[in-house]
Amino acid sequence: MTRAITVLALPAAAALALAGCDAGGADSAAAPEAALEAADGTDYTACYDGECEVVVSAGTTFDVDPAFGVETLTVAAIEDGVVTVEGEGAGTYVSGTFDAESAAMLNGILIEAAAIDGGEAVLSFTP
Repeated sequence: MTRAITVLALPAAAALALAGCDAGGADSAAAPEAALEAADGTDYTACYDGECEVVVSAGTTFDVDPAFGVETLTVAAIEDGVVTVEGEGAGTYVSGTFDAESAAMLNGILIEAAAIDGGEAVLSFTP
């Protein structure tokens, strides 16, 4: 009889361990952090007209209307809560650096950080 109880107790303990709970019932696994969310997600084509809200990381590049004097915007870096965005076009190079409490204006496009988390940010672009 004791043997059957021992066999049943081991699967129960394994189920608790897999569920992230210890034998005392306390949650032993840390809750995962929520991913950043933006109105346009990662749909960078939404930014072509200069107006969008997207999740970006260093290296994100997308096209904008050449009427802004630049053809592409690139997130050059996100480090220590500071974002650097570069714009390039025919004979034109512009760059702006900002944090969550400031903004950058690149050739008529206002860029603000709605959130910065590690190497990602939610950026809002407004013409």
